[in-house]
Amino acid sequence: MGWSPGSDDGRPENEREVLNMEKLKRLQKKLSGCGYDAELITVYNRNGEDVPALRINTDYEGQYPTKETHTKINEIRKLCKNHVTECRGFYTAVFIY
Repeated sequence: MGWSPGSDDGRPENEREVLNMEKLKRLQKKLSGCGYDAELITVYNRNGEDVPALRINTDYEGQYPTKETHTKINEIRKLCKNHVTECRGFYTAVFIY
């Protein structure tokens, strides 16, 4: 395993992927302990590469997200402060990577 053009920290690409996956699994366990169902998924970055991520559904009833939905999203962001969090689909899911 040598250096690859995509690695910026000198680690082989596979080693960084393994570390990222371990971090996500620890975060998934932490979120589960707080009552959130975090599903492990794959998203694609702007280069079309697979990126492991977590998805937490934040579905709501009605035309607009409720106060409880916004509170839930803010709690998730606080728990995941060292990760990128992104709301998708009119606040129906939070993606963490």
